[in-house]
This record gives sequence, C-alpha cells and structure tokens, in this order.
Amino acid sequence: MAKEAGVRHLLIPLAAKEQGVAVARNLGLEPVLVDVLGEGAKDYPTLLRGVAEAFAQSLR
Repeated sequence: MAKEAGVRHLLIPLAAKEQGVAVARNLGLEPVLVDVLGEGAKDYPTLLRGVAEAFAQSLR
C-alpha cells in the first residue's frame, strides 16, 4: 500500500532505530532518522531544525 501511495521514506525516531530501519527495509522504503527527543541537540531551536531537516529529506 505504501508503494502504491508513492511513499518512499519512513521517518524513524532514534529511540526505535533498529526496529524502524528493519521495518523500512522490509517495506522497501528508505529510513530517515529523526531525533525527536533532542539527544543530539544543544538547545530547542537546534532540535526543531533537525526535525525539520528530517522531514524535508523525506520529501525529496
């Protein structure tokens, strides 16, 4: 269904990286990791920028 709908990417939170990547590969989708908890962000604006970049990557 995902391919029929034109879905190419699967957004995956870092906390579920292993499982999410496996699901994406099984579906034939490209995984896009998203740091939704801010583990790698120094502040809130950096966190939001990272999430926005992940979403933008998934739209390419």
